[in-house]
Amino acid sequence: MSVCNTCVGNWGWGIIDSSGLRIYHTSQVRQYDAGVLDVGHLVSPVAQLIPPNADSYLQYGECTSDCLTEVMQRAGTSEIKLFSVMLHTHLLGKKIELKHIRNGTELPYLSRENNYDFNYQETRQLSTEVIIKPEDTLQLVCDYKSSGVRSNFTFGGFGTKEEMCLAFLSYYPKIQVSSCLTFPAIHPLITYFGIETYRSPGLRFQGYTLNDYIITSAELNGTSVQTYINSLPWDQARAENMSEALRVIRRHQICLYNGSFAVGVPFSRPAVEIKQRYIEPIQNCTTPVTGMATSAPASTCVVATTPSINNPDLTTSGASHIFFNSFLITLMLITTVLA
Repeated sequence: MSVCNTCVGNWGWGIIDSSGLRIYHTSQVRQYDAGVLDVGHLVSPVAQLIPPNADSYLQYGECTSDCLTEVMQRAGTSEIKLFSVMLHTHLLGKKIELKHIRNGTELPYLSRENNYDFNYQETRQLSTEVIIKPEDTLQLVCDYKSSGVRSNFTFGGFGTKEEMCLAFLSYYPKIQVSSCLTFPAIHPLITYFGIETYRSPGLRFQGYTLNDYIITSAELNGTSVQTYINSLPWDQARAENMSEALRVIRRHQICLYNGSFAVGVPFSRPAVEIKQRYIEPIQNCTTPVTGMATSAPASTCVVATTPSINNPDLTTSGASHIFFNSFLITLMLITTVLA
């Protein structure tokens, strides 16, 4: 504890600072180490893009069973146990949901934020640990609102006015995997906009933007892809069409094991298919006025069948920012490998 002897702004003199860090240690080593895994959509100014004038634009990123099977086999484990989740977008994010899919069947969601606030991000401790198996796929769905705030496309990046779609998962036992991400394959992404011929800056897209992809067709020759898509008239209907097209588009995936791409994981794969959707159960709600039980749909009376931010038994951790050290190092490794 120290006394501030310098006047800063309107704080004044003699303010007591009681912030600090408390560290615990023990001679009894725990059975397991915990790990942190980032899942979702690769942060990219080429493959991650959000159209303007959209009240709702859904973006999808996955940690596929390809990656989970490979890294668990290498680690010699048949499962990992998830105990906390941090969901993350930037300013356009309004909702986030982390889906749990097993052999094509959607299980109860792992975490959900229906009123996401960039200025209020926390790590959510799950009230019940969730088992993740090699055959599982985790799909992160980020819902963005760009209407009224953006007149051009928003791209993936580290800046606050750029975007991300990520979840940071704490689990045990720790295995040497740091990132499990997907992103749309670049060629079908560009051809979605009706662009058939273009000049690419190189085979590897890291370090480039869509301004570096130049259209070569006669009518648009010399125009960058970014300039062209910004010139199109965007509204909610067109944004929904784009979202659905990118949901089913072919994926590239990033599976980092010991800081390198896991050799057994294919770089390209079809989009994740959910064959059976999860339907939230109906709950009997008791009204405080009459005390009579009434049946209501889950959207009105949410059942806490899985840990989420809506669960009253859920506890939170203030250690949100710890994840970003690991995350930044991981993104540096991805950039190094792809560059």
